[in-house]
Amino acid sequence: MEQATLLIDAPAVAPAKTDGRANSLTPHSWTHERGAIPTYLEFFAGSGLVAEALRSFFKPLWANDICEKKAAVYSANHGSKHFHLGSIGDVAGSDLPASDMAGASFPCQDLSLAGMIEGIHGARSGLVWQWLRVIDEMPRRPPVPI
Repeated sequence: MEQATLLIDAPAVAPAKTDGRANSLTPHSWTHERGAIPTYLEFFAGSGLVAEALRSFFKPLWANDICEKKAAVYSANHGSKHFHLGSIGDVAGSDLPASDMAGASFPCQDLSLAGMIEGIHGARSGLVWQWLRVIDEMPRRPPVPI
């Protein structure tokens, strides 16, 4: 079967540590069977707005959010088979499937002037560190983190 290659032009950055895994910040090429759709993991998926935007281009393998109401909306529009309701603090990267991309729409209230301005280490916006932990725990990191 023929293969198609999609090249992603990412900035070359030296890895923070060398542990034998692919560095997600260096250029990669994705090879898929012709017609296959690239896959993604969606952290802090909410009601599924990112999933809706990616629907024609990527296949979701896994998504999560902690809010039951948002999970219900997501599941109604994108299915519940790959959705996991719960805290990102309870997610282990070693339990996630390999994918082409991982996206995180982490809470930004602590970064906003309308919020408490606690910054990136605030209780909500600081959850980005949990996402980075999960990515670091994955045996094969997605080549494109967003």
